[in-house]
Amino acid sequence: HKCEVCNKCFSRKDKLKMHMRSHTGVKPYKCKHCDYAAADSSSLNKHQRIHSNERP
Repeated sequence: HKCEVCNKCFSRKDKLKMHMRSHTGVKPYKCKHCDYAAADSSSLNKHQRIHSNERP
């Protein structure tokens, strides 16, 4: 699976889909506590720690 924008290759279609968000700016993962939005769930999970004072 090859990105048509930058030619980067991925072994899985879902990884290409997530990568494409870096070109489109799509951020479907929204924080429930503020206006933050992320392109992937792991970034959102990391961000949400600031609301719970949880340490990384």
